[in-house]
Amino acid sequence: MSPHLRNGPHGYGMVTKTLHWVVFVAMAAQFVVGYLLDADDSGHGRGRGRGRGEGSGRGRGRGGGAEDGYDPFGDDALLTLHVVLGAAVLLLGVVRLAWRLATPLPPWAPTLTHRERRLAHGTETALYVSMFAVPATGIALLLSGDDLLVVHIAAHVVFFAALTVHVGLVLKHQLINRDHLLRRIT
Repeated sequence: MSPHLRNGPHGYGMVTKTLHWVVFVAMAAQFVVGYLLDADDSGHGRGRGRGRGEGSGRGRGRGGGAEDGYDPFGDDALLTLHVVLGAAVLLLGVVRLAWRLATPLPPWAPTLTHRERRLAHGTETALYVSMFAVPATGIALLLSGDDLLVVHIAAHVVFFAALTVHVGLVLKHQLINRDHLLRRIT
C-alpha cells in the first residue's frame, strides 16, 4: 500500500508529516547552535554583551557589517552554521506554509474537544509565526546590533510557549486519553 502524499480523510499526508518533522529538527538545531554560540568554556557566554575585553558589550561581531568584524561566513564556524540554519528555517517555513495553503487539512481528530481544537489552531498559528519570526529577528539582530535583542528573545518566548502548549495537548491525548493522537503526524 503506498502512503498518501496529500492530506485527506485518511489523515495527514506524507508531505505534511515530512515537512512537520524536518522543520522541527531544523528549529531544534537552530536553537541548540544559537545557545552554544552564546556559551563559552566559563559558562558566562561570549555574545550579547557578556564579553570581557575591549569592545565587550558589542556581542559576537553583531551589527555594522564587515568593518566591525561581522562576517557570517568567516572563521566562526558556529556563527556560520547558525546563519545557514536560520536561512534554512526561513526557506522551510515558506515551503511549509505554501503546502499548508495548497492542501486542505484532514478532519479534526474526533477525540479533540471544541476547546482543544481552538487551542490547537491557536498554537499552530503561533508556531507558524514563530517559524518566521525567530530567524527573521535573528537576522535583524545580526544586522542592527544588540538593540533588537529584546525582540529576538520575545520571538523565542512565543515559540517556546506555543510549543509547550502544543506538546502538552499531544501528551494529554497520548498519556491520559490514550487515543494515539500522535499517530496522526508520525
